[in-house]
Amino acid sequence: MNNGAEALLLLTMLVLPLSALLARRLPASRVIRLVAIWILIFAAATAAILLFQTWRIG
Repeated sequence: MNNGAEALLLLTMLVLPLSALLARRLPASRVIRLVAIWILIFAAATAAILLFQTWRIG
C-alpha cells in the first residue's frame, strides 16, 4: 500500500468509533475526552505496527 491508501484506511478506522460516540449524544466534554482516547489508541497501535515492521526488516 502507498501512503495515501494507508492514511485513508486509518481515517476510515477512526470514523466508526467516533460516529458511535456522536450518535449516543453524550455531553460535549465527555465526547471530546473519549475522542482523544480513541485517537491515542489508534496512534499507539499504528506506532507499534510501524516499529515492528522496521524491527523485522532491519
